[in-house]
Amino acid sequence: HAKEHEKAVRYHQLAGQRSLRRSAHHEAQAHFATALRLLELTPQLAGRARLEMRLCLDMTTSLIATRGYTAPAVEYYCNRARELASAENPREQFGVLGALGSIYSNRGELHAFRQVAEQMLQIAQRLNNSVLLVWAHYACGFALHDLGEIIAARSHLEQSYALYEPQLHDSYRFTQDPGATGLTMLSFTLFELGYPDRALETAKRAVALAREIKHQ
Repeated sequence: HAKEHEKAVRYHQLAGQRSLRRSAHHEAQAHFATALRLLELTPQLAGRARLEMRLCLDMTTSLIATRGYTAPAVEYYCNRARELASAENPREQFGVLGALGSIYSNRGELHAFRQVAEQMLQIAQRLNNSVLLVWAHYACGFALHDLGEIIAARSHLEQSYALYEPQLHDSYRFTQDPGATGLTMLSFTLFELGYPDRALETAKRAVALAREIKHQ
């Protein structure tokens, strides 16, 4: 109301991210939508494109939780983020690719999902970032499993979990936790490979981890 649009954008972003961490998704979406609307009134703001991209990604994450991966709004904000992602910033590209991979996976566009997952892995390996590697191996594991490449899927899922740190679960910042859900997919994979006892043990670990980190 004071026409301090730049400050208002920043604070709505912070409020939205706080709501997102607390799973208050409708509140988060309202803050992100307001920030995006106000951003249109600040064409000269330094780093405007990157800020809009971050808001679109956060909005995508929240919308996935309330509307599902294939909702038109999810695709809209994800594609907008892709338009804004800087080629010079691989971490930005990684975040957009992760969101796109989720959309492709849930649509059953598995070859597109695999291509995105492989791009994520290339970026994560180049940056040698453990958090990104958790997600990249996770994505490769899910994509390869759904394509029927079970042995390769197991390898990626095991690598993902080996790098996962439960105490850092808030740092992974996406709708699902890669530790608990990755173990769940690993249990399916082990069962399909003929290891029912290992599969059951892994499934129990997934449930225990989900309870430990209060994953909904």
